[in-house]
Amino acid sequence: YVHLYGYVYRDEEEKMRKYRRNLELLEKELEENPADLKAYHQLSKQYFVVKDNDKIRACCERGLQVEREHPSRIWRLSILHNLIQSLFDEGKYEELLQKTEELFRTDPYTEISWLDFRYYAQLAAFNLKQYERSASHGTEYLKAYEKYRAGKLDKDMLLFGDHYYLKPQHREHMLRLTGWAFYRLDDSEKA
Repeated sequence: YVHLYGYVYRDEEEKMRKYRRNLELLEKELEENPADLKAYHQLSKQYFVVKDNDKIRACCERGLQVEREHPSRIWRLSILHNLIQSLFDEGKYEELLQKTEELFRTDPYTEISWLDFRYYAQLAAFNLKQYERSASHGTEYLKAYEKYRAGKLDKDMLLFGDHYYLKPQHREHMLRLTGWAFYRLDDSEKA
């Protein structure tokens, strides 16, 4: 067995010291190798711990820019996920919706990854009281979720991104929120 103690900590102070150490190491890695897409992903994850949304977004935007010129595109979804999560956490819902809706138009091959993005998009639209938009994203999430459950989506894509909203309780949450969105639109039949 291999025992890794780099992320074990006794208290909050030790935890933050280790995360700051990670930040320094990852920033140095990107100075030395600015095309290291995994480092952009990991660095943006570390910035979540210290709650620095500006750095999360800057790191993700830079990583996505590098990724467009990179022969390997496997880190794109992970970096995008961090960016979308950061925008949601900061309440930048319209920007989140623009980025996710652009993705849905331009990338028809990663539908399984859209589950998380649709989840965030529906919540963002609902929070903006844009119920039609919320209902649309909720409906699309539910369609993709059923394809996922039926084995009709490329599950290999799960290796290339972060995926949190694939569980039955997430589907139930989307069902409720989609129903509320339709109710707010006075469409009781769909609700």
